[in-house]
Amino acid sequence: MRFTPFVALVLAAASRFLLIPNGSALLAANTLSGTWFRKPWMQMLLPLALLYASDLVLNNTVYSAYQEGFSWGFADSLGVYAAHLAVLAYAQLAKPKADGLAWIGHSAASNLIFFGLSNFAVWYAGHGSSLGLVYLAGLPFLGISFGATTLWGYAIGFALQRSKATASA
Repeated sequence: MRFTPFVALVLAAASRFLLIPNGSALLAANTLSGTWFRKPWMQMLLPLALLYASDLVLNNTVYSAYQEGFSWGFADSLGVYAAHLAVLAYAQLAKPKADGLAWIGHSAASNLIFFGLSNFAVWYAGHGSSLGLVYLAGLPFLGISFGATTLWGYAIGFALQRSKATASA
């Protein structure tokens, strides 16, 4: 079976079940989606749909003790989705590839976009006394996320390059 971008995106969403805080491959896959799919709606819709599907499973299995009944999502997750949407928009504009030193810059850019917007949403929802303290509290997660995005991006990029080389051989 050929390793396609869609399979990469599904596996990236599945990496959320490793339960490493901010260490999934999803941000890397979202950053790379701008080069994977030709149609802009696919570049945006598929990653968001898989993010939502993985949220549904996680919220109703791993995190089910935190709510009663079936959960279709948390109100607080709108900031996370807005941050992912901003990263997807960046991916459409930048068209990054997971190779060379440029990928480190794209990884940093997508992480800073996500960090800035998602933590702003946390503060805006009233979960922090000041915006500065919310950003300060999120700094350890920024480092983990940047490392994960960089490493997962290289791994996904390598797998896609190998599958293209194998398919053309």
